[in-house]
Amino acid sequence: MKEMFAAVLRMSLTASAAALMLLPLKLLLLRLGCPRRAALPLWIAVAFRLVSPAAPRAHISPFNLTGESGLAVNITEPPRFAAVGVDLTGLAAGIWLLGAVAMVVFGIASYTSLRLKLRFAVRAGENVYASEAVRCSFVLGIARPRIYVSDGLSTDDLAVVVSHERTHIKRKDYLLKIFAYLVLCVHWFNPLVWLMYRLFSDDLELVCDELTLIELGPENKRGYAELLLRTAASRKRTVMYGLAGFSAGGAKRRIKNALKTKAASKPRLAAGLTVCALLAAAFATDAAPALTTDIEFERVSALRPASGRVSAYGEISRVEGIFPNKYGSISIFFDVGVEDIAEVDFYDSKSGERVGGAGVMAKSESAYLFTGFDRGRTYDVEIRSRASRDWLIEGSFMVY
Repeated sequence: MKEMFAAVLRMSLTASAAALMLLPLKLLLLRLGCPRRAALPLWIAVAFRLVSPAAPRAHISPFNLTGESGLAVNITEPPRFAAVGVDLTGLAAGIWLLGAVAMVVFGIASYTSLRLKLRFAVRAGENVYASEAVRCSFVLGIARPRIYVSDGLSTDDLAVVVSHERTHIKRKDYLLKIFAYLVLCVHWFNPLVWLMYRLFSDDLELVCDELTLIELGPENKRGYAELLLRTAASRKRTVMYGLAGFSAGGAKRRIKNALKTKAASKPRLAAGLTVCALLAAAFATDAAPALTTDIEFERVSALRPASGRVSAYGEISRVEGIFPNKYGSISIFFDVGVEDIAEVDFYDSKSGERVGGAGVMAKSESAYLFTGFDRGRTYDVEIRSRASRDWLIEGSFMVY
């Protein structure tokens, strides 16, 4: 479970870094006239980062910049804290799992409760049901989604709301919202993921508003905005996450967007989709490996008192048989000519299992202390470059 939590943590931090770079780009593209629905593919890159523990490496990846700018997602995973007798990593993993299960249980309970409230809904049209229990219209269901609307809507308002909800069904937004909520359950501990969930949900509603208004015609903008205002004033926030509905999202923002909606030309839509798809592909990749086919992989056996020195003229270097000191710590000393982002991973010498690691900035005469190791075990340390260059370190490092 600790390994799973470490993988989730790495995915969460990497996705957060990608989102922090993508969101300003998205706002810039929208200001330059990119249709909002063309920008939706940008969320694919964020979703991929949140669910995939590995990503293809490519030279178009923005993460190639980390080798030069110092921007990096550094993760330290101490295997245990023997000095105080508490496995903090295991404790954190347990808290994460309990939180994820609680989120799933909350979602199922909310869904079941909502289903019970809607059991007396009256058919109001094709696949449309009205109920007094409904404060805001929404789509509910997976295999056979239904539209639920509040009882008492006028004929004109009902037609607009149903058109909006059918656009959600056509675009499978109700499935995307459920998927997004499940991802949120896994990454519940990350405030940025909650923000991304809210922004993604808002984008689905804004795009649905635009497509509905394009279908209804520009003469209905004001009436549509007024209906948004009325439903926002009377709605009560639904406790069930993962619903796509007419009254979801920020009313003020949606009203402003509705009033300035206009159909995008096919060339502008195609250009926007192309640019956003390329950006999504780039952010879904990791930094490219070093541009060399002559990678030196060195092994040095270290004897007690756990000291050794190895030249690191290559992308990957490894030192085997390291004994932690009496405090359960291992220190690494770098003596480099050029700064470089280095990934340091520790493995159990006997089982070969990875027990922890971190990303560090290797500078001239810099040292890093890694703690939390068992004094009775030996470890292998592997150091590799995160930059797109031939050499990890132009100098040497020492483990002691």
